[in-house]
Amino acid sequence: MEEDLEINESDLEYLYIENSICDELKIKNTKILLEGIVLKSTKLDKFLIWQLSSIYKINTSDNTTIHSLDINNCIVRYINIDETDIKFIQFSSIKRLDELTFYKNSEIGSLNIYLSSINRLLINEDTKISEIVIQKDSFINLCRATDNCNISWITIKKSNILFFVFHRGISIKYFESDGESNIGDFDILECTIKSLTLTNQTNSYNFQNTDIGLLKLDDCKISYLNILNGCKIEAYISNCDIDKVDFKQIIILKDTLISFSSCRIYSLIMENFSVIGGLYFRELIPLKTPLNEEWSNINKYAFNNVFFEDQIKQKYENIKSVVLKSLNGKDKGWINENTNNNSNNLMELLIKQDYISSKISNDKIESLINNLKNAYLSYKQWYEERLLRMIDEHTYLNIKALRKIN
Repeated sequence: MEEDLEINESDLEYLYIENSICDELKIKNTKILLEGIVLKSTKLDKFLIWQLSSIYKINTSDNTTIHSLDINNCIVRYINIDETDIKFIQFSSIKRLDELTFYKNSEIGSLNIYLSSINRLLINEDTKISEIVIQKDSFINLCRATDNCNISWITIKKSNILFFVFHRGISIKYFESDGESNIGDFDILECTIKSLTLTNQTNSYNFQNTDIGLLKLDDCKISYLNILNGCKIEAYISNCDIDKVDFKQIIILKDTLISFSSCRIYSLIMENFSVIGGLYFRELIPLKTPLNEEWSNINKYAFNNVFFEDQIKQKYENIKSVVLKSLNGKDKGWINENTNNNSNNLMELLIKQDYISSKISNDKIESLINNLKNAYLSYKQWYEERLLRMIDEHTYLNIKALRKIN
């Protein structure tokens, strides 16, 4: 038990704290690059990481509780919050955070992101968050919530978020943004949202089996708007340019009201379509030419390496090239199966290109590459990048261990 613990201007391989109580843990101008920071069954009042510290990974788990987590002006690769209660989180001027993950019944009071860059914000497995505030020129590549999470409020101010995915039992009370932010595409499945209000955005929407108490879109440019079966929505869409509204094989349910007012629409599709609820069109104007879809194409999210150095970016592009070459070959021997032509064997190709080592254990990489194949065939481009990074991370750690042994 320690009242305060301060680590300053140090170079560590890892920091492990378990079954401890600490008033304040402060880390300043410190590198923890191999295993990072692990907190298990620990209680902290204040957890501070400041002043150009560089941390590979932060893991909290096993009913850890933190009153305040404050990370300022640092580089952190991964943060995993697992079975952890945190009252207040603030990220300020984070130069590079590859992945921030919440899962397994974690409870967060307030998550504030300020002047920070995050590649993936992932909220999973019954996590509860009272408030998410993203502001002041922050950037998030992917925000994804899945599997029965509860988020009371999401507010976005003067920031950029490229892609939102809400799947399977997500409950959100209020989602709002100012007109100065750039909000990307939405893919929402089996969720409940009390209010989703956006103004002056350029994006696309896909809703299925979802309840939205109020959907309000004003002065937006929308590449596609898909309101699929099973939705109960009260939607007011006004002064928008819309490339495609698709009601093909759709039933607008009794409790649904969709209103288009003063919109310009290029393509409106109604085929095998019925209205039990309400569908209103007021003062529509034909859009003479389709919108440019380059800014609203899901493929742009695949292998987005904006947070990586040029060398690592090129490495991931090369790995993807090898994967696709293997996919397109006649022989689909994916891992290290015995085949007559090893040139199409993905494991052999990766070894040949010096992306993995033939000396390390293949079990983990075999599993990851199999998942990579399935992700590619299922068009899950955002998942491809995650798997490639896991392959790279596994390879790095195993090679490092081999060097120590040798």
